Amino acid sequence: MPSASRTAAAGLLIRGLAKTVYDWMHPAPRDVPRVTYPRDTPPQVGRQDEPCEETGKVKYRDVHEAESKVALNQARYDRGEVEYRLERAYCCEFCGWWHATSQPLRR
Repeated sequence: MPSASRTAAAGLLIRGLAKTVYDWMHPAPRDVPRVTYPRDTPPQVGRQDEPCEETGKVKYRDVHEAESKVALNQARYDRGEVEYRLERAYCCEFCGWWHATSQPLRR
């Protein structure tokens, strides 16, 4: 039979591990959300290889594709490879595709 101190130590280890796993699975919310969703998202209009007819921006299929473009651009900007820095992704209210923008989120 294990001693009380060993049992208590094992309990602390398990609780600490459970908290670490919980924190990893539930990260703290960001101060400013980088993704914005319009209330009524229209269906995706047009082909992806063509720019948005309203804004002229590159179309991305989903938030993940747009966010990865933002992250790649920010790394390239930090290395001095590009002159502009993309800030966030958003779903276009005109075409329904995702775009990346250098404008911060307005509140």
